[in-house]
Amino acid sequence: MKDATGEDLAGWAAVQSPCLSGFQFTLLPLNPLLRREVLHALVQRDAQRPTPSPVAVRLLVRGLEGVESIAALPPKQLADLGYIDRNCEAHWNDVLRLVRAAFDKFRGIDPLDKPVWELADLGLRSRTRSGVRTVPRQLDTSVIRQDWLRRLLADWVKETTPENTDFRRFFRACAAASRALELRPSGGHDPSALKITDMDAVVEEIRTRQREDGTGPLSAGARNQLLTCFCQLLDFGRRLQVVDDLATGFARQRHHQIPYEDASEDMAGKAIPELVIAQLDAATDLIGVDFPYGDFPPEVVQAMLRTVYVLLRDTGRRPWEVRWLPSGTRTPALTCTPCAISWTTGRQTPLLVTSRSP
Repeated sequence: MKDATGEDLAGWAAVQSPCLSGFQFTLLPLNPLLRREVLHALVQRDAQRPTPSPVAVRLLVRGLEGVESIAALPPKQLADLGYIDRNCEAHWNDVLRLVRAAFDKFRGIDPLDKPVWELADLGLRSRTRSGVRTVPRQLDTSVIRQDWLRRLLADWVKETTPENTDFRRFFRACAAASRALELRPSGGHDPSALKITDMDAVVEEIRTRQREDGTGPLSAGARNQLLTCFCQLLDFGRRLQVVDDLATGFARQRHHQIPYEDASEDMAGKAIPELVIAQLDAATDLIGVDFPYGDFPPEVVQAMLRTVYVLLRDTGRRPWEVRWLPSGTRTPALTCTPCAISWTTGRQTPLLVTSRSP
């Protein structure tokens, strides 16, 4: 169909933006390749972040006029794509990151092989019930100087798919250990040449660890946690034979302890006050009632929370410590036995706590 001037109306209409409301946007002005890139990024972003802003996407589409492909953008043209609107800038950063991640995956490039890791691309899990991850951040792994330690951390991420908080804790432990090993005569680059004196240096580095804001040393509990994370990482490498040549002497020994300067610190946050215990014991049957927890049936949720309370009461442990109790742990009211379902993660783990009495 043509108008009086002979112009092809169908061809003209195919490239014109439709009439949009304030809550709509269109990718029609983009060329087919660019349109697919942006659409892929928006779909992936929707699974990681809150709902996109139509206004920001409109500005983003307008700014991409004349661009052939995001994945093929040269550095100079990429630098020229600046957005004054902060919301649009955030959307653009997400789109650029997701398109590049997809292009790297297409070329067989593992995000963990890069010196700078995009945390949003590592598949880290979230502890929040909504499953929404934290704001994407980049992490420079060059602070871990030893290649074998950096590869070990990457393999641990691939195999375990850790939570955000666990990953950051393990990364901080590796960064501290790397600094200690770098000061050793060999720099700690040969895992087969490591000795117990190198492990002593790592423990000393963690023992004197300071807070990131420089306000003083970390608590003894936090420092012990870092040391435990590093030792768990070494055990992971040996168990899965990720680091076959890791020296056997490079391991935690009995004297590798970080003492609590204040005896009260060791008990802080552990013991439930006796008054609270008396109140909870008198109303144990009400614990977990009308408390939704994912797709678990109400009776399972109630039994789970009652068991958690008994564990906290009888062992005096913190909630996150209860999760790692070994199979076979017993208290006067419960026992830990192997099972396929964990009440903490819903995944297969070697622990299920079974209550024997209210």
